[in-house]
Amino acid sequence: MKTWFCLLAFVVSSLLPAQAHRLTVEWEFARGTLEIRGFLGNEPAAGADVELLDASGAVVAEGVLDDAGRFHWDLSGVGPVTVDLNAGLGHRRTLTLTEEDLRPGLADRGEPGSPAGPADRSAPRASGTSDAAFSQVVRIGLGLTFLLALAAAWMSHRNTRRLSQLERRLERYEGRG
Repeated sequence: MKTWFCLLAFVVSSLLPAQAHRLTVEWEFARGTLEIRGFLGNEPAAGADVELLDASGAVVAEGVLDDAGRFHWDLSGVGPVTVDLNAGLGHRRTLTLTEEDLRPGLADRGEPGSPAGPADRSAPRASGTSDAAFSQVVRIGLGLTFLLALAAAWMSHRNTRRLSQLERRLERYEGRG
């Protein structure tokens, strides 16, 4: 039991710092401008490299996040875009923003066929985050699955040891008879 508690404490303590440095990317598209915000944990990911790629994979813009973890770019004339944010040390996020993702923001620009004109400030803004598709519930489920798999591996190891002890006892018992 003591070994199990120590192993669990080690696993939990090693996972906590990793969560604190999770790279999250938020984006907002309004009035023709795409704003990217990057965070490492709760702190801005200042200085992280940003690349914006068009549908063919060509780089249409690149730069770094400012001190507040922000990057602005005029997206006029460009359709779907892929955002690649690299904060170094394995912290990297790639988001693909389709025309559907950017649709409410196109209304701000007064695009043909959109109900709102450029002067309409009440038009919705397009926005999202890199964590939207990977919700907290999914992360909790994956964490519990990992812990269950770890417990199953430990119990398998323990049972293998007990079985070998029983086999040795049986050999000794049969050896006397």
